[in-house]
Amino acid sequence: MLLDHNLNVPLHVQAENMLRELIQEDDYQKGKSLPNEVKLSRKKNIFPLAIIPVLAVTLLLSVLCQAQEPIPEEFISFIVPGHEEEMERIRSIYYEAYMNPAAKPGPSFWDVWTPVPLMSVAPLKADMEALWKETFLNRWIDEDGYVSCHQHFSHALDNGWPFPLFPQAQTGFDDMTFGHIFVSSPDKIQGMLAPWGPHLRNKGCLGEDAAAKWKVSGFEEEGIMNDAWQLTATGESPSIETGEGFRIDPFRCPFLSFRLELDTDLTLTGVLEWQREGDKDYSGSRQVTFSLQQPDPFGGSPIRYCTIEPYKNGSWDGTVTKLRLTFPGSKGVRFRIHAFFSAYDTRHQMNACNFLIGSMNTFNQTGDTTYLRGNIERMRKVFRYAQKELYDKEAGMVRVRYTGHDGLPGFRIKENGEKEYLYGHSIGGNYWDILPFGNLETYTSYYYVYTLRMMADLEEYIRRNPSLGIPSGGKEFSPERLRKEAGTIASTLNKRLWNEKDGRFYGSEDVEGTKWDYGFTFLNTEAIYYGAATPEHARTIMDWIDGRRIVEGDTSTGEDIYRWRLAPRATTKRNDSWYYWGWEPDVFPFGLQVQDGGAVFSQSFNDMMSRIKVYGPDDAWKRFEGILDWYRETREAGGYRAYYADPSHGNSMQGSGTAGGIGIDMEFAETLLVPYTMVEGFLGFKATPEGFTVEPNLPSDWKSLTVKNLRFRGQSLTVTVEGETIIIDSEKPLGCQVKVPAKWRLVTGK
Repeated sequence: MLLDHNLNVPLHVQAENMLRELIQEDDYQKGKSLPNEVKLSRKKNIFPLAIIPVLAVTLLLSVLCQAQEPIPEEFISFIVPGHEEEMERIRSIYYEAYMNPAAKPGPSFWDVWTPVPLMSVAPLKADMEALWKETFLNRWIDEDGYVSCHQHFSHALDNGWPFPLFPQAQTGFDDMTFGHIFVSSPDKIQGMLAPWGPHLRNKGCLGEDAAAKWKVSGFEEEGIMNDAWQLTATGESPSIETGEGFRIDPFRCPFLSFRLELDTDLTLTGVLEWQREGDKDYSGSRQVTFSLQQPDPFGGSPIRYCTIEPYKNGSWDGTVTKLRLTFPGSKGVRFRIHAFFSAYDTRHQMNACNFLIGSMNTFNQTGDTTYLRGNIERMRKVFRYAQKELYDKEAGMVRVRYTGHDGLPGFRIKENGEKEYLYGHSIGGNYWDILPFGNLETYTSYYYVYTLRMMADLEEYIRRNPSLGIPSGGKEFSPERLRKEAGTIASTLNKRLWNEKDGRFYGSEDVEGTKWDYGFTFLNTEAIYYGAATPEHARTIMDWIDGRRIVEGDTSTGEDIYRWRLAPRATTKRNDSWYYWGWEPDVFPFGLQVQDGGAVFSQSFNDMMSRIKVYGPDDAWKRFEGILDWYRETREAGGYRAYYADPSHGNSMQGSGTAGGIGIDMEFAETLLVPYTMVEGFLGFKATPEGFTVEPNLPSDWKSLTVKNLRFRGQSLTVTVEGETIIIDSEKPLGCQVKVPAKWRLVTGK
């Protein structure tokens, strides 16, 4: 299975044919998930990584979803007398989302959304309880407590988001960033950097040309061999040093990435030193050490991915004109250097909250105290990091301090109409990756509020149950203080980042004091769902999104907010300026990009949950019925992608690298949340450390609701709500606490 670059068939077509053959294998036809793109490429050696992210998931889904197989009987189901057809559609949405190959542990941004919906159904394709426990026990957490994004291979920060990349600059990256990739030709570059290959070659940043830019001391050079710069250490402390003409801006290079192989098991460290304009020599005050033992985070290759953090040194400033890497104690060791480049700070400020909420949800859902004992200190480490890095006590809310996460736009328009790009500023830090949420921002604030409250519940549970055997040692957190802190942040958020004029939350207040608002529906409904919005603000928000209130100046108002039917538009005001610098907003008209007037299906969960809270279950069900009408039409058309292939529907779907205005499948694994509204919203089922609560919210025309095959702590439950009675049938004794509202009568089975 090799691509033929000389064949008169486009590479992506060859790749498509290869994947179609692979998908037809029995295991994948039965629902087995494909390996991730890096492991797949290394296992099969079939094509460059630049092609796989765009195609792998796309093609698998297109084949699997052409004709949906019958839903297995043991899969979760919903029964509402008189609404049989609607319940089957909801079940179908759930099953399709569950069978999405991306619906499994993956990037960290899913940690907050997908574990519970995946663990709540029969393990048809994998034991999701076991997978999620293993995932949270092994998430990459650095020594500070930062949780990795766990994204795909890229020439960016290894534990951050895969872009922006060092050469991403419309006016060139000279004197700003740098990158040397030691491959023999541009077509050997993998991943998202591949399109820059010819440009890097022309600038002398590849292969032998790149190696020639370095001065070597204490090494015997062997040249470029098998796409790596090969050197053997002949001295005790060999070094490589940049040559003449080297200039970079430390602000745009907070991290450096050094990727290499070593033919030794010795534990080695490296030393990075630098000189700035005006410095006459190196100095002990201008250096940082780094480990050469950092393994491949993407696929288990022998390459070591070494992250260097010069930004932590206060002298990493001015203009850097020289770099020197020294490797003490490495005499006799052969080095194969694959790449050395600068990296923007693409860490996501959301990852701590994602990890903590996901970890706690997984414990609540499984009740596995062994898992909790194994993960609690990791969780506390991450939480301490979040308190230190995210919580600004003076401001009383979340402030993002990462380099370049300043909330500024990526460009400004000069008097002559030209764009002035703010390279290094405007870096995003969450799921909405081209929007520069930073500095004081709403998105992370309400997730942090929710994290604080969940962490308080967990610490209280641990305090009440000393038999768990979880040592305190002063590492635990006070539940009372956490709840107080949550209240403080929520209160500040509802004042400082509330747009009084338009009646909704701003996205961010940047470092210059400007507040940005483009009618972020996702942000506002999530603020309601996660309990950060006041009741008054919650109603004001929903009146705007529902069209009961018109916001003057918005591009989309009233009924048009639901133009795409599956969910409200992500934004209601055309955004022509507030992006990171690498995104050109003029490319897509309003509505044809998911982050600018488009729609993401999963956001209907937050929309309907907010409607239940603000307007009641009748209103939420009416919205769900509209979604189900749209879903029926997509099925009649042959599926989501066939439906949007018809130009009459006015939009296109995004997926695995292809931009579009509608997000449903592929990397949108969180679509699972929409059908889960039946469980958490209408049934009111919510797992807790002690067990679960059931607080029903039935629409007035529902005589009853039964949820069958609801998985919880290793068994299937059938939960029925009728009249003022809640009946729970289980396969074995529940062995946990069940809470229901005072007016309800609880009847349990075994």
